[in-house]
Amino acid sequence: MNYSTSFKNQYDNRNADTLVLQGNKQFKDLEFDNALKSYEQALDIYQQLSDRTNADLSVQINKIIVTTNIGLVYFELFYSEPNQHKQALDLLELALNMSREIQYQLCEANCLHNIAWVLSYHIRYANNKNSSDDKHFDENSDLVKQVLDLYQQALDIRKQINEKADIAKTLQNMGAIYEYIGQFEKARELYQQAIAIYKELEDGEDKISTLIRATKVKDVLSEDDPFYPTASGDREDIGEPSYPPTVSPPN
Repeated sequence: MNYSTSFKNQYDNRNADTLVLQGNKQFKDLEFDNALKSYEQALDIYQQLSDRTNADLSVQINKIIVTTNIGLVYFELFYSEPNQHKQALDLLELALNMSREIQYQLCEANCLHNIAWVLSYHIRYANNKNSSDDKHFDENSDLVKQVLDLYQQALDIRKQINEKADIAKTLQNMGAIYEYIGQFEKARELYQQAIAIYKELEDGEDKISTLIRATKVKDVLSEDDPFYPTASGDREDIGEPSYPPTVSPPN
């Protein structure tokens, strides 16, 4: 590779990285249409870089991260339209396959977690609709089994690579599924495992507060515990998606 080609690759990589960071901010600000444009522009650049650099590993990882982000954007854009969730799932499954091809476990676990998150939409809101044909989910429902299996796969990987914050997040999401289907003892057990990890994290107090205020499961945390939240309030979802790491810096 000559100097001019190397310089162009570094220049393009930095431009793509900047677009991803811009997309991340737009996503956080709920500007999903703008975030989608930023991510798609970044992905196009990463694809060109991949073609020029013979699939450089860092570029491949960045492609996985951005593909995952685009999948999450599509889910948010069509959040209340479950018939449109297939596009999000297709992108997350693509990112999952890409992660497995290069054996990148961090992104593999993220993808498994996020596929479960998208699929669990129907479980989370089965009792929030008013139509007479609402589906009832329990531990024997195929969708519940599929979602829990995906979360378990993500959890196993996260334990292998010792990503504590992500382990707690997946435990909490699994607990939420059990809560939604009325298995409160199992939900409590998983929430308490998540809380034990959150207590070790810098932002753990906020995580615990969010969980305790959202769940209807009793005795998850003693009111005498110093981490027990003092503020009241509710949120719609107990669980949350797993956002991929930011793009890796160019070589």
